[in-house]
Amino acid sequence: MRNLLTPHYRVATAADGIAALQMIRECRPAIIVSDDMLPRMNGIELVQAVRSDRKPWPRPSYCCRPAPRRGLRRSDAGCDDYLTKPFTAQELLARVRAHVQLANSRSRWAAALERANRELDAFSYTVAPICGLRCA
Repeated sequence: MRNLLTPHYRVATAADGIAALQMIRECRPAIIVSDDMLPRMNGIELVQAVRSDRKPWPRPSYCCRPAPRRGLRRSDAGCDDYLTKPFTAQELLARVRAHVQLANSRSRWAAALERANRELDAFSYTVAPICGLRCA
């Protein structure tokens, strides 16, 4: 996967689930592409740990899975998408592209919402003293 994605995206890899979780918490990636069969922490446990983080950020989680019979557990864990192995390079690239675009849109929406909330707070502080004087 790294060889397929590196020409198009900045990719960081980890040797196991624990190292991946630490890396994810430090660099806050746009998306997470994870195999289920990770040593020390499997893909589902990784997604659950990221989703339960106290400081969430807008991002999809993305998992690959080895067998069709386990698909329901992926959605229960909070995965946004999954691929059944073996998958084609075109399928991986198309799905990653779509999730990166979604992550970028979510980040823009979150920033716009934060700006709007700050403007609303500033407006309410401006109006509150006037309203307080009238009502008193």
